[in-house]
Amino acid sequence: MPPRESCSFLVFRHVDDATRAVKKVHGDSCSDGNSSDSSVGRPLYLSFVNRVPEIESSLDFLPPGLVILENAVDEEIETTLLNVIDWEEQEGGKESKNRVLKNRRVKHFGFEFRYDINNIDVDRPLLDSPIPSQCRVLLQRLIDSGLLTSMPDQLTVNEYHPGQGIPSHVDTHSAFQEEILSLSLGSDVVMEFKHPDGRRANVLLRRRSLLIMNGESRYLWTHGITPRKTDVVRDKEHGNSLTLSYRGIRTSFTFRTVRRQECNCGYSNKCDSQKRLQQCEKEYDVCENASKKESQLETEHVHKVYDVIADHFSHTRHSQWPRVERFMQSFSTGTLLLDVGCGNGKYLNLNASTYKIGCDRSANLMSICSQRGFQGFCCDALHLPVRSDMFDTCLSIAVIHHFSTQERRTDAVRELCRVLRPGGKALIYVWALEQRTNGTNSNYIKVSKAKCKENVSIEKNSLTSPNDKNSRSYNLPVHTNRTHFESQDLLVPWHLKSDQSGGDVYHRYYHVFRNGELEEMCLAVPSVKIVESYYDKGNWCIILEKT
Repeated sequence: MPPRESCSFLVFRHVDDATRAVKKVHGDSCSDGNSSDSSVGRPLYLSFVNRVPEIESSLDFLPPGLVILENAVDEEIETTLLNVIDWEEQEGGKESKNRVLKNRRVKHFGFEFRYDINNIDVDRPLLDSPIPSQCRVLLQRLIDSGLLTSMPDQLTVNEYHPGQGIPSHVDTHSAFQEEILSLSLGSDVVMEFKHPDGRRANVLLRRRSLLIMNGESRYLWTHGITPRKTDVVRDKEHGNSLTLSYRGIRTSFTFRTVRRQECNCGYSNKCDSQKRLQQCEKEYDVCENASKKESQLETEHVHKVYDVIADHFSHTRHSQWPRVERFMQSFSTGTLLLDVGCGNGKYLNLNASTYKIGCDRSANLMSICSQRGFQGFCCDALHLPVRSDMFDTCLSIAVIHHFSTQERRTDAVRELCRVLRPGGKALIYVWALEQRTNGTNSNYIKVSKAKCKENVSIEKNSLTSPNDKNSRSYNLPVHTNRTHFESQDLLVPWHLKSDQSGGDVYHRYYHVFRNGELEEMCLAVPSVKIVESYYDKGNWCIILEKT
C-alpha cells in the first residue's frame, strides 16, 4: 500500500470473487455517470492484502456525558415539526431570522445566535419568534423523565442537504447552560466528536433520534459534521459490518438555555468565560500597577493642588472667554447643560434661560460654587454619576489636559459624550503646545520682561515648594511660567500668595496638546462627529456632536 495514503478494505467470501473485482475495477475511474462529486474521473486502485488489520472503530463508544434516545418522536410529530419551519420567508431580510450560511440554512427562535461573535445578546430576545409550541410536548416529556432540568428558551434549526455539514466546534460556554439537545429529522447522519488528546467518536444520529450533551461531551469535546454525501456506519442486520449510508435532507432542532451568568465549569482551558476572566485579571494587574503611578501623579499634582489653591485660583478666574460665552448663549430656553470641571463656576451664570449643573473633582472649588448659588456636585470626570443620554450640552474647559495618559484623556472624552443625548453638543478646551500662531504670541506669553525675570527667579527656587518632594519621582520638567512650552508633559508652578514674600509654590501636572492631537483623540470615540475645531487664547478647542 502507498505510504500515508487513505484506503479502505473490502472483504470477499471467496478468493475468486476478489480476483474478479480486481480485474473489473482496478485502474478505472470512479464515476456513477451523473455524480457532481470532485472525485469523479480519478482512478481507483485495488491490491491484495494477506489480512485486514485490526482497527479500533470510533463507532463503538460515546463521549462521557452523551446520551442518544432513538425514536424520540414518531413520524407524525416529525412531519409537524418540519412543517413549522417557514423556509420560504425572505432569507436575510431585516425582519427575517433565516440565514443562509456556507454549508446550511439556519433559523433561530427565542434568541438569535450571532456567528460573528459566537454568542447571543441576552438583552435582545426574538419576541416575534418564540420556540414553536409544537416542541413543548417533547420538552415537557424530557423534563418529567429527568433527562432535562429546565425548559429551553433558545432554538436553532439547521437544514443540511447531502454534501453539507458544520465545522467542529464547542458551543460557547458563556452563551448557554450545560444541557444541549439536538433532534435529528428527515435523515440519518454521523456526527464526529473529537477530544483534545486526539480521541475520536463517530456517533450515528438516526432519523428522529435525540442527542443530549452534558458534562465532558458538552464542554470539552468538539462536535461537527463533515460535508459529504455518505457516511460509514454499522449494519446491524448483517452482523454489525461496516456499510455506506446515503444522506438525505436532514433538519436538526437544537434546544439550549441561555446563560445569564458567567460559566464556572470544570474545563477552564476550553471555557471562554474563565479565559476572559483570567485575561481580565492579568490586564487588571498590569493596569493597576500602571494606574497607581498615574493616579498618584494626578492626586499629588492636580487634586491636592487645586484644593489647596482653590480660593486664590477662584480670585484669578473671573473673565469669561468670548467664544465659550458665545457657545453658551446659542442654546434655547430649557436646555440642560453639564459643566464638567466647572472650577469656581464662572460659566454657570451665563444664559439664564438654560438649566446648568456644574461638577468638579475639587471639593473646595465646589464649595465656592455653592457659595455663589450654583448647583453642582463633586465627582471624577472619568466617572460621572449621571444617566447616559441625559444632557443637551456639556462643557469641558481646561480639564482634560490634567489627565496623565492618552487612555485616560480619551476616556474623559468618552464619558463626556456618554451623558450627552443624541444630537447634543460638547465644547472642549485644552492647553496648546503651540503658544505662537500666525506670527503672534498668545496672551499667556504676552507679559512684561520684568514679570518673566521674576518668574524665572522663582522657578529656580521652586524645588523647595510643598509638593516638590513627590514631583521628583515622576521625572517631569518644571515649566517656567509665561514662556513657550518645551515638553508636552510637564509641571506648571502655581505661586500661592501669602503675607510672606513669594509664598509657596505648587506644581500642577499638564499635558499640553499639539496641533491635531485633540481631533485625533476625539475621532477615537464612537458615535461622535466633529462640528468645529479652532485655536483660541492659547488653547486647542473642539465642538463635538453625539450621533
